[in-house]
Amino acid sequence: MGRLAFPLFVYINMPEISSFLLAVPLFLLGLYFFTKSKSTWLGNIFFGLIFLVIVILSLSYYIADRFTGEGITEAVVYHLKYGLAGAGFFEYRYLIVGSALFLVACFIILGFIIRASRKNEPRFSYSLLSLLLFTLSIISNPSSLSWYQITQEEYLAGIMPAAVAFTNKPETNFITTATTTEIIPLDPFSFEALYHNSSLVPISETHPNLVFIYLEGFEQTYSDGKTFPGLTPELNKLKNEAIVFNDITQVYSTGFTMGGMVASQCGIPLMTPSGGNSMSGMDKFFVGARCLGDLLHEQGYYLSYYGGARAEFAGKDLFYKSHGFDEFLGYEDLRPRLADKNYVSGWGIYDDSFLPMAYDRFEQLSAGTNNFGLFLITLDTHHPKGHVNRACAGRVYTDGKNPMLNAVNCSDYLVGEFVKKLRASPYGANTVIVLASDHLGLENMATKLLEKQKRTNRLMILPPSALPQEIGVPGSTLDTGSTVLPFLGFSGDIGLGRNLLSDATSTATETKFIRDNVRKWRAEVTGLWKFPKIEQFALSSVSNKSVNIDGRTFKLPVLVEVGRDLETQLRFKFDTMGSLFFSYLDNVSSSEHFLYFDTCKEIRKIYDQVADNDYCVLFGKKNDWRATVLRGENYFTVEDIERILKI
Repeated sequence: MGRLAFPLFVYINMPEISSFLLAVPLFLLGLYFFTKSKSTWLGNIFFGLIFLVIVILSLSYYIADRFTGEGITEAVVYHLKYGLAGAGFFEYRYLIVGSALFLVACFIILGFIIRASRKNEPRFSYSLLSLLLFTLSIISNPSSLSWYQITQEEYLAGIMPAAVAFTNKPETNFITTATTTEIIPLDPFSFEALYHNSSLVPISETHPNLVFIYLEGFEQTYSDGKTFPGLTPELNKLKNEAIVFNDITQVYSTGFTMGGMVASQCGIPLMTPSGGNSMSGMDKFFVGARCLGDLLHEQGYYLSYYGGARAEFAGKDLFYKSHGFDEFLGYEDLRPRLADKNYVSGWGIYDDSFLPMAYDRFEQLSAGTNNFGLFLITLDTHHPKGHVNRACAGRVYTDGKNPMLNAVNCSDYLVGEFVKKLRASPYGANTVIVLASDHLGLENMATKLLEKQKRTNRLMILPPSALPQEIGVPGSTLDTGSTVLPFLGFSGDIGLGRNLLSDATSTATETKFIRDNVRKWRAEVTGLWKFPKIEQFALSSVSNKSVNIDGRTFKLPVLVEVGRDLETQLRFKFDTMGSLFFSYLDNVSSSEHFLYFDTCKEIRKIYDQVADNDYCVLFGKKNDWRATVLRGENYFTVEDIERILKI
């Protein structure tokens, strides 16, 4: 990973591990030559800044790698954009403290280096050489490589025009351009042809209920008998009652919990719009995508989500509420039901407390008259070392020295008992159970063992009655939702997903092509976030720290880019002192129009000719903007916006 751009557009492919081996010697050589030449106070400040940049780049890569096992990935970018509220920081307390101490040590070392350099005579050639070496060290740092690749992909996605308007139906084989009615044959391997957005087709008169259980990072690889003998006996037994898919991989931007959920339910990777944009102020989640929840809701299913983690983490609550779910319960809702309110882990409610709550809800929903889908996620196999709960006290795997494997073994036992209980209940004959890992296990205490063989995700479907099968058809988590639908009596492909049990000869070709090319479709995928177009009453009222745009509510602060056709792009979480605002201005054309909503106190840091109370809107374009105070209810029509912005 990582493609480094040098001047004159020379590209060097360089794995991150190799880049570290290059960056570190360059850095040390730079330090050596710096200490051999006395520098001015201004030179010392400049050196100090470069030193800290290198340290922060290296530390950020190390921290990201401790979470992902792959350095800075799309998962890191997503969580930075959406926010880290609800994350289990306590799990990483030693990493946090260690990183802070490392930074303090670096400041001390920096002081010694500057002090040592004062003993030498000024040498311009040494100073110049040290600067060159530091620059090369920054360029070759794996953190720089990762950010370069990610930002370049986002930039290319951002400048790609929406060249065509397409109908997302499998039968569509042509497109029309935005400026002509000319019919153009549709490339069968284009995103427009492969992305399906159709309604479900009933293929059976019976439509059973669904219990979909995400197993946190509990990949199929843990059931490899050679590497992990006896680790998952209960799930291995369930294979005798299930359709098991043995070759489910994960594609780009699906290797974390929200990415896995979006992939398995919407058939698309979780990518966010470009420009380093925070997504925490969005009112809806991938509103342009039709997901499993939307489709089942249209068929009359009552949809419920139960999870032991905090609802707001990574936008999980917003995703489910945006896609047909009638009920969403997270940590905040379930913790009051605990007999011991303090019996929780850093990530949320232990599985031995959570699964009984989920079973109670299963019985309640089963006793009702509606078909339902109950979606659950376990927590105790969360990286980096898992959590062994009270129900598994004394239960260890082999010698018990690997806490992650102890947690996996415990989860196998609890989930196995839970599934047995579901199937033995009076309602089991009308329930399809799905067991799926949300993603491959992230960096944990068993990673080195997992990497000894091909790693695959878990996907087991247990219908009320069916002959057990093991399916070796290659697929990815994008295919999960489409593959589950026939067991509920429906057919239909969701997004880029395909039914892996389909006999169609094109399925294998399409799924392979999608897996290999999904990363190239960032512009098309991020377009499914669907920012609003200004119509009717465009911007009505700034209240409750939010702004309403055509019936959709967005959290403040928000900057609204407005195109000539009144299409919008929203950017959230601008910081104090307006530095992000001015950074935004540096990267837009002089004709770009915007409306920036925030408190007047913040707006004054950019435009000081307004009072510092109430809310304000700053409007205009790159080199020409003004601000006005908004009090009470404020309504702007399309004509108002066009007049104000001079569009």
